[in-house]
Amino acid sequence: MGICPKSFLVTVEKSFVTKRNTGKQGQSSTRTLMKRSRRRAGGFEIVRRRNHEVRRKVRTLKKLVPSSSSSKGLDGLFRDTADYILALQMRIQLMQVMFNGLSSAPDDI
Repeated sequence: MGICPKSFLVTVEKSFVTKRNTGKQGQSSTRTLMKRSRRRAGGFEIVRRRNHEVRRKVRTLKKLVPSSSSSKGLDGLFRDTADYILALQMRIQLMQVMFNGLSSAPDDI
């Protein structure tokens, strides 16, 4: 005859469970936990580094935007930045219109 599939599966499951709970497998799971904790610590370091980069960029943006103040928070800083960009675009357009108007004017002088 052959091996009964159910009894074979039960035997395999039992041997897997006993191997998993004893011996080298227990040591291996401890190593895995230690590796995971190292990864988490590294993850925190990455987050801390990113936060530092964001803070540095916000400080630089505050220096570039003339009307920004620290009491407004990030939302206020971003609004001020958008307003400043629009004001600069308007200045550029005005200068282009003035340049085109002056360069196409007849030489009456």
